Amino acid sequence: MKAKSKTSYILSVILLIPLGIAINFVGANLNAALKLPVYLDAIGTVFTAVLCGPWIGFITGVVTSIVTSVTNPTQLPYLFVSGAFGIVGGICGRKGMLKTPGKTFIVAIIIWLVAIITSAPITVIVFGGVTGASGASAITTFLVATGKGLWHSVISSTLLTETLDKFLTVFAVYFLIRS
Repeated sequence: MKAKSKTSYILSVILLIPLGIAINFVGANLNAALKLPVYLDAIGTVFTAVLCGPWIGFITGVVTSIVTSVTNPTQLPYLFVSGAFGIVGGICGRKGMLKTPGKTFIVAIIIWLVAIITSAPITVIVFGGVTGASGASAITTFLVATGKGLWHSVISSTLLTETLDKFLTVFAVYFLIRS
């Protein structure tokens, strides 16, 4: 009987990865179509990570970046960022940190910090500060046009967009799990 429950668990995990990727893909394409100042492309990653653990979250995030790069090539360099969200979300999920709104807020802060630390350098180094793929690029362009330096502009736009995005992402996962 124990082997059957383990097989059932593995099957559930395998089925959750494509679900997480699909959620991310819809969010990423919604962002691309509407040029929103949020990304909405990590909800599925954090969701699978919290339910299944850090490595499943990592796989979901990395595969999402590969899949979304087919329609938006700027996504590929951010695969390490997506993977990091999965690892952090999985660790926080294992520690039970999405059980209350207060703990969920702390998780949002942690994932927000990971986003800023990992994505801003990629945006500057790989894309020269502007990917053109989201509303964040418009904010960066505006800041550069007002005389701010490139790093300052990218970090400022990243702070703004990632704050809203990561808090929406983590609280969406919180409500998905609670429902």
